[in-house]
Amino acid sequence: MKKITKSYEIPKKYKIKTDTGYESGVFIHETIPYDVWKLSTSSYDLNCADNHIVFDDNNLEVFVKDLKPGDIIQTEIGNEQVTDVIKRSDEKIMYDLEINSANHRYYTNGILSHNTSLAKIMAGDHPTLYINVSDRSSVDTIRTEITDFCGSISVLGGKEHMKVVILDEMDGASDQFYKALRATVEKFHDTARFIGTCNYITKVPDAIQSRFNCISFDYASQDEEKKVMIEYIKRVLTIFKAYGIAIEQAAAIEFVKRNFPDMRSLMNKMQSFQLKGITEIKIEDIKTLNYTYNDIFDLILNDPNPAENYKTIVGQYSSKVDDVLASLGTEFPSYIREHKPAQIAKLPQLIIEIAAHQAQRVHVIDPVITLLSCCFKLQQILSK
Repeated sequence: MKKITKSYEIPKKYKIKTDTGYESGVFIHETIPYDVWKLSTSSYDLNCADNHIVFDDNNLEVFVKDLKPGDIIQTEIGNEQVTDVIKRSDEKIMYDLEINSANHRYYTNGILSHNTSLAKIMAGDHPTLYINVSDRSSVDTIRTEITDFCGSISVLGGKEHMKVVILDEMDGASDQFYKALRATVEKFHDTARFIGTCNYITKVPDAIQSRFNCISFDYASQDEEKKVMIEYIKRVLTIFKAYGIAIEQAAAIEFVKRNFPDMRSLMNKMQSFQLKGITEIKIEDIKTLNYTYNDIFDLILNDPNPAENYKTIVGQYSSKVDDVLASLGTEFPSYIREHKPAQIAKLPQLIIEIAAHQAQRVHVIDPVITLLSCCFKLQQILSK
């Protein structure tokens, strides 16, 4: 964990370049000295700490110390190969940024880097346990890892220290996890603090929310949201140009509107366009290209085929249940309107069924069962 020694407030007049445009900064955090690592691509050089985070071509976070020549990372001009990763012999005080970036990303010497998260800033120098709840939401995580961490005494400099547990993507937890968490938070309230992050606060039970101070990071006004969307459009046009894909401005605007404010979704779709060899996009193409899970949508719109349903869903989407269920509520209605307009009258029944399955998702042991059930039900409605 970063050892922050000082924090300096960034004046509002200064802006920081991110992959969604220029964002205002909050703080510059000064750390203790770290070993210096030099990361190089054909266009950029960056001196940083070993645990400095950059992004690969799949938008996954990667520590600089884990990179090797030939790996692909994201830069200001697009994806580039790493040419060198060298640990130098010196140590230096490092500086990290905390910015108002929706995706926690900014450019450092042209290389896309991870924004210091507010959760880690709040943890400060306290002993910290990081848990990605969407990946580890079993009760065993509570009973063993978290309980063992909170149950032991941390003594630094002869003094006992409060411990911090960071629960990232907390809205991806199971119902059993939430029930176990309630008792754990209360049991260790004298010696530990819990920090949770999530995208969908409504998916976190009220009983859990009541044990936290909830802070919203939504846009403060429509004007702010509009300004951010404009920066998204500029960024998307820049990336398409770097990929060698010609896109009409109207198509770029429509593309962003359909996916805003999910920059990760935009990045994933743009990369898929490049991999498919697409070189030109017009506004009418967005109707087909924009949908992330159009193969699932087509499966639902076709005649029921239980064997094919099971093969496709279990084989390809067992780890993406929440994303697919979310897209059924957001993208699927538009897909029906554009590709199967004769079925649009059944939309109310479909929406009710999708909502019911989204609600029951947290109450099942295996979430893929929820997705299978939802797809079968939607097929039955459409085939009547």
